[in-house]
Amino acid sequence: LGKAQMRTLGRHAVRPVQCADAAHDRTALRAAIAESNLVISLWPRPLQHIVAEECVANGVHMLTSGSAAKMPLVAAMHDQCNEAGVMILNELGLAPGFDHW
Repeated sequence: LGKAQMRTLGRHAVRPVQCADAAHDRTALRAAIAESNLVISLWPRPLQHIVAEECVANGVHMLTSGSAAKMPLVAAMHDQCNEAGVMILNELGLAPGFDHW
C-alpha cells in the first residue's frame, strides 16, 4: 500500500485502498467501493468475486488482471452486470492473454 500511495501522491482522483480482511468482513471494502467511480482490483484470483459483487451492488465498474475463464464466479455475474450497467473488464494485466494461449 505504501508504494501505491507514493505513486498516486498529488493525484486527487486516485486513492489506493487496502482492505486486508475483506474476505471475512466486507465493511471497509464496501465503503471504499461506494466512494469510487472505478475499481482496479489486484486481489488474488480466488477472491475477485468478492470485489465484483460489491462493485455490482454499488454500480461501480471494475478492472482486473485476471482471466475470466479462471474466475468462474465473476464470469457467472454477466447478467447481474448487464442489469446493473456495470462493466467488469478482465485480463488487463502485464501480459493479457499470454497465460492461456
